[in-house]
Amino acid sequence: MNYIEYLKFSAQSILQSTYVYDHARSAERLTDHLPINKEVGPYLASHDADLTALSACYLFISIEMQAAFNVSKTGRYDQSPAAPNGRIPLELDLLPTLEGSRVTPYVAKTAIVEQFELLKKYLIYVNAPYNVKMLEKSREILDVDIFDKMERLILRRNELTHEIDAPMASMKNAVEYFYSCRWLATFFHENSP
Repeated sequence: MNYIEYLKFSAQSILQSTYVYDHARSAERLTDHLPINKEVGPYLASHDADLTALSACYLFISIEMQAAFNVSKTGRYDQSPAAPNGRIPLELDLLPTLEGSRVTPYVAKTAIVEQFELLKKYLIYVNAPYNVKMLEKSREILDVDIFDKMERLILRRNELTHEIDAPMASMKNAVEYFYSCRWLATFFHENSP
C-alpha cells in the first residue's frame, strides 16, 4: 500500500469507526434511561421533540444478536434458552464497560487494531519495521523518538489483540493512535529512499 492509499484508507477507517461509535453510543445513552448530559456528545436529538432518558426508548435486537445470544446460551443459533417469565435478559452486565459505556471499549479497540494493520501494510511497502523483532533489529539506525513511537504503537496493538485483560481503550485513545500512525507514515514517506 503506497502513502496516498494509506492516507485514504486510514482516514476512511477512523471516520467509519467514529461514525459507528457516535451512533452506537448515542443510542446506548438513550436506552440507558439515565439523564443525558447535553454538553458532551454524542447524543440523539430531534427537531420535533427533545429526546431524553424519559423518552422511553428501547432496543429491539437484530436477528444476528438473537442468534449470537442463542449460540452463547444453548450452543444453537435457532434455539433460545428457556425463559421462566417469558423474557430472557441479555446479561449485558457481563460486557466490559468504560465510563458507563459497553460500546466504547469494543469500537475503540477495533479502531486501534485496524489502524495498526493499515500502517503495517504501508510499513511493509517502505521496508520499515512493523513488529517488535524487526524494530529491535532497527534500534541502531532509527532515531530514539521514532523507535519509541513505533514501539508504543506495536505494543499497544499487540496488547489489545493478544491479552484478554488488556487495559480498555477509549475513543480518544483511538483517535490519538490514528494520529500517531499517520505521523509515522508521513515520517517514513519523507525519509525513505
